[in-house]
Amino acid sequence: MFETEYLWPEPGRTFFQSTRTRPDAYTWNCASLGEYAYMYRESAEKLIELACNAPGLLNVHAIPAVYLFRHSVELSLKDMLVDAGILNNGPGSFREVHGLLNLWRELRKLMTTAGLGKSEDLTVVESMIHELDVADPDSMSFRYPCDRQAAGGQRLLSAAFEYFDMRAFRDQAQRLSNFIDGCGTQLSEYVRIMREMESEYAPE
Repeated sequence: MFETEYLWPEPGRTFFQSTRTRPDAYTWNCASLGEYAYMYRESAEKLIELACNAPGLLNVHAIPAVYLFRHSVELSLKDMLVDAGILNNGPGSFREVHGLLNLWRELRKLMTTAGLGKSEDLTVVESMIHELDVADPDSMSFRYPCDRQAAGGQRLLSAAFEYFDMRAFRDQAQRLSNFIDGCGTQLSEYVRIMREMESEYAPE
């Protein structure tokens, strides 16, 4: 399972050890929503590459890779909704839902109101978001083989996913990631400028 000596459960051992005894220990450091999205995407990209290089049906990385990428998209949309809401003088929040298309349409409306993004680009991105949303509308299909019913529940992924080209998925994932990066950077920069102006012109 892991490239180490054969280990067996032992009493007194724990998963999480907080004592700082190693320089390479993980430090959470109160990561933001955008940083979580970045971490999930980076992990997805590693698995996507493994999936693209896996031989035929021995591919074990595709399903978790798609889940990680989809989750990174969800977190990114929610992160951008916060900034887009602030730009439109709103609360800067997002709804606690998993559906990507609903999140995207809300974000697109806010971006359009703020005069951001080309309409043709937004339409192409919407079709990409729609495809991911149809495949996994509730962030469940790439995590569980069947729904929450008792044994014998309905399969969550359709027969269409018996085969899909991970190289094609990788290319589309890169395109969507590039758009999200550009859009997210633009939104956060505009929010920064807006806050600087508010601070400069605030009454003393």
